[in-house]
Amino acid sequence: MIFDQYQRYKTVEVITDIVRRRIQKKSLTILEIGTNEERNLGKVLPDDEIQFSDLTLTEAMKADKQFIQLNGCDMPEISDGQFDIVVALDVFEHVPDQQRECFIKEMNRVAKYAAIICFPYKNVYNESAEKRVNAYYKMIFGTDHKWLIEHIQNGLPQMDYVRDMLAHNEISYQEFYHGDIFLWEEMMKALFAVYGLQNGGYYFEEIGRMYEEQMYHKDSAEHSYRVFLVLSDDGDLLHDIGNTLKEKYKDKYSEKVKKLLLRCIDDIKYRLIDEQRAGTTVLHQVYYTFDGNFDESRKWILSSESLNANIIRVNQKIELDRQYKALRFDPIEGEACIVKSLAIESDTGEVAYEILNGTCDNDRIIFCDEDPQIYIDLEDKGAIKWIHVQAEILKADFPEAVIRYPFNQKIDDAVKKLIENLGRNDDHIAMVRELLAGHIQCQDEINEHLNKCNELLDTKMRQCEELHSQLGASAEREKNIRHEKEYWEGQCRQQEEQRRQCEEQCRQQEEQRRQQEEQCRQWEEQCRQQEEQCKYWETRCAKMEKTISWRITAILRKLGKLLQRKEG
Repeated sequence: MIFDQYQRYKTVEVITDIVRRRIQKKSLTILEIGTNEERNLGKVLPDDEIQFSDLTLTEAMKADKQFIQLNGCDMPEISDGQFDIVVALDVFEHVPDQQRECFIKEMNRVAKYAAIICFPYKNVYNESAEKRVNAYYKMIFGTDHKWLIEHIQNGLPQMDYVRDMLAHNEISYQEFYHGDIFLWEEMMKALFAVYGLQNGGYYFEEIGRMYEEQMYHKDSAEHSYRVFLVLSDDGDLLHDIGNTLKEKYKDKYSEKVKKLLLRCIDDIKYRLIDEQRAGTTVLHQVYYTFDGNFDESRKWILSSESLNANIIRVNQKIELDRQYKALRFDPIEGEACIVKSLAIESDTGEVAYEILNGTCDNDRIIFCDEDPQIYIDLEDKGAIKWIHVQAEILKADFPEAVIRYPFNQKIDDAVKKLIENLGRNDDHIAMVRELLAGHIQCQDEINEHLNKCNELLDTKMRQCEELHSQLGASAEREKNIRHEKEYWEGQCRQQEEQRRQCEEQCRQQEEQRRQQEEQCRQWEEQCRQQEEQCKYWETRCAKMEKTISWRITAILRKLGKLLQRKEG
């Protein structure tokens, strides 16, 4: 993985190992939010059970059981504390500002022990460096870098805002900063320069290895590019993480090592300038993909030799170190061309290919398009260890009419007829150009077709305006629905609170009823005891009346009563 990815994933490995020691668990369950098919986290944590997720999944990712489709701002399908650790690396800055609080709360909710978030944060050094790096990329490739331009347009997260958000939600956390912003800028420029170099990737791999071995663990500076936040309810764990990271990354790399690395980076930049001056920059490329989507960063640059001023021979073997879904061979960058005697072989035999935007004439492939592409399907082909690409490429300076309108049959027939006489010398090439120029008479037909296209475009534009108007009305309806939804949600919350209060009152009444029943039971017990006492004394009295002493003293009792009445 490139140095920028290594910074993130290596630091997560260090933090995860601290958690592992703390809870004394060998294999952890981990959820990574916002990943890709390369699964870099699994490379640094091979013994843990990792679930990868993203907002959208490619077909290849959907077929992989390790991937699930998740919105990190709302994960009802994930229960509280379901994963030991939850990770989101360089994702937070791409979350819309109004949803960032939900994102943090959800990560903290589903993490049992810790949630790890890292992202580039807002300050004048990071913002200016990203603008320069994006401009450097645009200088080489003519377009903005898709992630950096999003950072620039949306803005990076402010740390004061993030801290207030965490405090408001009573979430405990630990901060850690890593990656010298000035070194990051130079390394990123070198990476983009490598994209434009023939065989520059080998040199950059060695530079990356130097960074990993000698500089990564010392790459903490006053102005860092990236912040790591560890969220956890365990204060002792956060304290342990803070002390361990501070101790591990306390050393600084020497200026001697930094100067050596910067000289290596300059070598790449100067090499790019030399190749641009020589006109050899990014001529022949083979892109690779795991999911069917080709990306500018995933490619090999093929070497070549010139047979004369216009014909180039490609003859190179490419080692395949993993299983790829497909390859795409771009014979030449930004020019129309003619490819002759194309052969693509592998260790398993000849490899079939598909011409995406050209026409085939015997052993020649004619590309009037300025982005010639040949598709090589490797799916279900088994384990292929290498492929060998051989071809002769003619840079064809076709007239503009041929390049812009290759569908014109008259021009296409003329091209095929001229190709039959194509040789390997400049005279034949000049003849091709001269004869093709004579077919500009087809311009009237082309202009007529262009007018039809413009009329169709106007119709589509009107339809787009109507759709835009409908979209505005839909947005208003959606707003009203949202307000109505909020109203009824508020009503539901009130009813739920009333229901809860009623249940509490019922519980209290039930408790009172139980206490009264207990008192009644006690009173019944007392009455029963008193009845038994009454029966006891009645029995005693009945027995006494039957005794001789009771009968003997009967006269005395009567005399006593008479005396009492007389005295009264």
